[in-house]
Amino acid sequence: MYLKFFLTALLSLPVLLVGCLDIPGGPPESAFDMRAQIRFVDVGNGIDTIALLLRTDPDTMRSVFTADSTVTSGADTIAIHDTVHVTTYPRIYYRRFVADYSSPFSVVEDGASIGLLNYGDGTGYLNTPAGPRLLSLMANAQLADTLIVQVSDSEHVGAQDTLGKGSSKFDIKITGRSYTVLPPGAAGMENIMVDYKNPSLVIITDRKQTVFFVHDINPIISSDGGRVRYGWMNYLVADERYSDRIIRNGAILPADSIAIRIVNASRLTPSKKIVVRGIPPGAGPTVSKTLDSLAFLTVTRYRDYPPGSYSVSVSNAGGVTGTDSLAGLTLNGGHRFTIAIVDRDSTYHLRKYDDD
Repeated sequence: MYLKFFLTALLSLPVLLVGCLDIPGGPPESAFDMRAQIRFVDVGNGIDTIALLLRTDPDTMRSVFTADSTVTSGADTIAIHDTVHVTTYPRIYYRRFVADYSSPFSVVEDGASIGLLNYGDGTGYLNTPAGPRLLSLMANAQLADTLIVQVSDSEHVGAQDTLGKGSSKFDIKITGRSYTVLPPGAAGMENIMVDYKNPSLVIITDRKQTVFFVHDINPIISSDGGRVRYGWMNYLVADERYSDRIIRNGAILPADSIAIRIVNASRLTPSKKIVVRGIPPGAGPTVSKTLDSLAFLTVTRYRDYPPGSYSVSVSNAGGVTGTDSLAGLTLNGGHRFTIAIVDRDSTYHLRKYDDD
């Protein structure tokens, strides 16, 4: 009997020890240092208004007024009883600024400045932690004035009694808004946030991206007949490469190819037309590619071409290409490029950025 028990225990021992084994497989996903390569490019332009909330008065005031009157209209005598309930809401104060979106921006990531960007310039690719990053753009803006918004409701409740002919009741509510503009005590520039409430940019692991700062056409806030307006910078994200954690540092493009994409960051006209022409070395066929009706904030996919000498021109959609052009571009194989349509000096231009 003892021998049978001993053999049973001996056979069970490997099974019990399985739970103690350190099975290979690496740390959990959260232990990896997830990173991405992110570049910021400033293609903002144009003047806009930014209204920043200064304060709000603390109290709502309510009052009641009662009046009785008699009106004679022809042969009728009308007795009027009118009670007015007035609600005066707290006054709201805004400081309004005029921002030039072609001025230099300080890029703030997670509360720390990562550099100053001039119009048209870009940072290098920054090794950035994946996940939600809090971004904001700080710039100098001209203080314009202080706007005070006052809202009140007047509700008239009462009755009209036409003597000898009966009576009627009424309940009328009227909402009024008044605006007071106070000039600045002293004209001057202030450094303010010129995007919108620290936008959160989610960065995906192992991504290589360019984030274009583009002055959007429509304000993100517009109220009180446009008096309270918040122009803003759109974060236009353009992907460039994705690789998993196993295959790294592989060739992005073969040496006998280039890739070009187009970004339309121009607010001036609804859409654009791009013509790409290239002459490869040797006896290769000439490249000619037309992209028409590129809407604002469009980012095209990369298109592959042979290396060589290139020209790129732009016009309004459907028009004759010639508003601006880049000529004599020597584009070497194994690289990718972005051609951006940007606004400057009341027209639009082309700018080239090297992506690899």
